[in-house]
Amino acid sequence: MQEYFDDEEQEPVPQRRDTELTLGPVMLVGLFLGLALLCGASFGVGYMTGHRSVPVAADTTPAATGRCQCSSHRPD
Repeated sequence: MQEYFDDEEQEPVPQRRDTELTLGPVMLVGLFLGLALLCGASFGVGYMTGHRSVPVAADTTPAATGRCQCSSHRPD
């Protein structure tokens, strides 16, 4: 069995150079402010889109007469 392993030599694995990413305080603050600005802009666009899509109708509210407009209401 030893003869089988001696015949085939494995190729050496090439060394990988892993790089480590480090962020300084200025980069962290800049990243936070950039993401906060992006979230704020997205919220603002969504609010303005939703705010404009709902029409304002003043005539849809029932008049305040003191009586119930419900059909299931029975006077006692």
